[in-house]
Amino acid sequence: MQPQQNQTIPAVSSLIRNFYAMDGDGTYERPSVGLSLLDPDTSEHPTKGTCKICDRELPLPHWRNCDQQAEDGRWLFRGWLPVNCCDECMAKSESSAATRGEADWQERCPVDFKIAWNPDRSDDEARKRVMQWDAKVRKGLLIRGPSGFGKTRIAWLLAHKVALEGRRWLWLDSLDYVEAVPKDAERIDVLFLDDLGNEPLGQQAETRLLRLIKTRCENHRPLVITTQHTGDSLAKRFREGATAQAIIRRLREFCEDVQVHAKAPY
Repeated sequence: MQPQQNQTIPAVSSLIRNFYAMDGDGTYERPSVGLSLLDPDTSEHPTKGTCKICDRELPLPHWRNCDQQAEDGRWLFRGWLPVNCCDECMAKSESSAATRGEADWQERCPVDFKIAWNPDRSDDEARKRVMQWDAKVRKGLLIRGPSGFGKTRIAWLLAHKVALEGRRWLWLDSLDYVEAVPKDAERIDVLFLDDLGNEPLGQQAETRLLRLIKTRCENHRPLVITTQHTGDSLAKRFREGATAQAIIRRLREFCEDVQVHAKAPY
């Protein structure tokens, strides 16, 4: 059975994680996101062809090829994974995930950013561009614009969308990585960095930030960043010029740029 490229990567069950290799170099042999060593012709199906939730027999095929390449040609994932959930149970699971995502976002989002979006006051075209972003593309977003013009509000709207999709996400303000970076920041599905360059960083904090951005970019794990700075002004916020240039280069290569032009500050 020969693999055919498929741009959709299903969730990996805990049973398959032993076959799941991380942090490759983006080649066919060592993809950067994951590698399944399961062979549909010889591997036993983990649920023996039945739905893991309702135990009904699954329609054929029981395996899905999940080969995926990035736009630059690097391999993100390679191999076959089992289909182990029927369409009906999958729909129920997605609905449940959306419910959990809504509750999670409501708990984590500051009250001021839950206020309904007002297109008469803000750049609605920028909001539409941001909301079209798809985490499966595995590229990031850089949301730029003057302070108070709605960048963070737009980013929280995107976080809401990400949460409803059932993806794991983490929000870090500019102060959150001054002292330390949370352990799961490098591997979380989507990482939001708000107000990049807003706070002056010490040398160690700059190094931590570079490592975080470098790791996520190299492994095609999306970053969503808001900043009021452009390349030159952002570089001036760093003590180490080499660190600043390394960060800026990766953001330019990895992130789509969206500029926010507000009609009136919030």
